[in-house]
Amino acid sequence: MERLITALTAALVSENSWRARCPIAGSKLRWPLPACVEREIAMRRQVYPRQVGQGKMKQATADLQIAAMEAVLLTLTKMRDANG
Repeated sequence: MERLITALTAALVSENSWRARCPIAGSKLRWPLPACVEREIAMRRQVYPRQVGQGKMKQATADLQIAAMEAVLLTLTKMRDANG
C-alpha cells in the first residue's frame, strides 16, 4: 500500500513544478485542504465496504480510490510542511 501511495504521489506532483500548476500556491486556503481530504478518506472507509458488499463496487476499486486520496493527503501535507 505504501508503494502505491508513493507512486500515486509521484504521478500527482513533481517536487519542482507543483507551484506552477497549483492555482492556490502561496494561498492560505490550501492548508485547510488536508483536513477536508482526511474527512473524505474517513467517509470512503465507511461507505465503500457497504458498496462492495452490495456488489456496486469491486474491492480493488475501493482500495485504489482510498489509496489515491491517501496520496493526495500525503502530497498536501508535504506541501504544507515544505512551506511552513
